Amino acid sequence: GASAAFEALGVDLTRSTTVDGARTAVRGAFRAKAEARLSDKRDGLDDDSWDGVVKAKAEALAALDRADAAPASAFHALAGVGPAQCPDEVKEERLRRINERANAHAKKRSERYLGRVEPVLVESRNTRAPTQVVGRTRGNKLVFFEGGLDLVGTVVDCRIVEANTFSLVGERTS
Repeated sequence: GASAAFEALGVDLTRSTTVDGARTAVRGAFRAKAEARLSDKRDGLDDDSWDGVVKAKAEALAALDRADAAPASAFHALAGVGPAQCPDEVKEERLRRINERANAHAKKRSERYLGRVEPVLVESRNTRAPTQVVGRTRGNKLVFFEGGLDLVGTVVDCRIVEANTFSLVGERTS
């Protein structure tokens, strides 16, 4: 895994305070190994060992990319418990719980629109349902409803009949 990759490169993650710092350390360690290999193979790496170093660099950088993309709240607030120290299963479980709560909250906020008539600025055709168009409320919520391309650029009143996590479904009233 990623821990073995950092170890193979000789990178101590406890010395890096940021993902960018760790990424720089990985590249520096790889550069040092490459330079040592080029100067009469002082490091004693044969081709198979060198392939292992190249693979370790790729795995380490991929792990850092994943850590960089993860929300900060996916990791425990205590020092020393971050992307490099948590097993992937723990990170995935934390992220799943965060996303579950965020989705439930988003759905609840969408449900407050049910039954209301909202002005919707029509933007385009719904790519998944050609008989529908998509627009946005004043609160920037996506609304899907039946209509043609002649509505694009106009404001249409829609009664909200269905609330999804990140969008609404409406019926034209005007």
